[in-house]
Amino acid sequence: MDRTRRTVQDVGVCLLLPAAIAVVATLPWLVAWSDLPDPVATHWGLTGDPNGHASPAVALALLVVPAVAAAVVLAAVAIHTRRDRGKGPVPAGPALAGVLAAGLGALFAVLSLAVVVANAGATSWHEAELPLAWALASVAAMIAAGWAAAVALGPIRLGAPAAPDAPGGPGEQGGAGLVLRPGERAGWVGAGHARWPLMTAAVLAVATVVAAVVTAFWVAAACALAGLAMLLVGEVHVTAGVHGVRVSSPVGWPRVTLPLDQIEAARAIVLRPVDWGGWGYRGSLRLAGRAAWVVRRGEALELRLTDSRTFAVTVDGAADAAAVVNALLARARQPS
Repeated sequence: MDRTRRTVQDVGVCLLLPAAIAVVATLPWLVAWSDLPDPVATHWGLTGDPNGHASPAVALALLVVPAVAAAVVLAAVAIHTRRDRGKGPVPAGPALAGVLAAGLGALFAVLSLAVVVANAGATSWHEAELPLAWALASVAAMIAAGWAAAVALGPIRLGAPAAPDAPGGPGEQGGAGLVLRPGERAGWVGAGHARWPLMTAAVLAVATVVAAVVTAFWVAAACALAGLAMLLVGEVHVTAGVHGVRVSSPVGWPRVTLPLDQIEAARAIVLRPVDWGGWGYRGSLRLAGRAAWVVRRGEALELRLTDSRTFAVTVDGAADAAAVVNALLARARQPS
């Protein structure tokens, strides 16, 4: 089953996705060339009215060439990773190149199609109106293609490997070997990272610039906001100390603070996003008594809280974090 699924992914990312990008970008121009005005509309305002134009040849070059080039890069990266699959996870450079190529290729392909559809049959570029739905479709295609490439360009680890089965590792309470003597202080700082949101953010950053030039300003703003959202869900910071455990995004908000007096025990576990319904902040401590901050699959710090509540966060070095938390709890519970 895994081999069959991998074969389908290989065919999709090596052949079908690059071919679809190239066909969507080029075929409409070939079919509708004789029905296009000269010049053609190439830029539209918020109301869908054209406010920029260029000759058909220039417009074709500006839209089709980047799409076809991106399709070629995507196919090359996919073939390379397929050939070297047995050597381990795809390096960050090729993976990012493939995701960027897929996203930008899809963006330019849909924009190319939109320009042809808007101009076909018009007697002048002034008559070529373009509904805002096309701009939304181009952004959606970019995100979907980038996501598909990130999933299919295997093997790619979307996070850290699972924590080892060792004392303090998954399934163990952890912290048995760490004892704080009187006067000693302990703290721990760590982070969890996921590649796919960071790659998507990079695609959106480039798309912001492209959309500002080719489409409307509001499309560029939407891409920028989506990129910021991807950055927020792609990384999480965790600190543990005498004041408890704090979990936050890279910018410090949103965040979760759990004082030591609300924590009963800590351990390292292996967390799967599917068990929590996806990525991001899942569940609710207040309503469900169970929550997790998920940025990837793999090792995570699980905190058993008071009132039978549970909180987990995917973070590298979860066993060390659990050891520090349990040592702090043990000292706090010692009689004065």
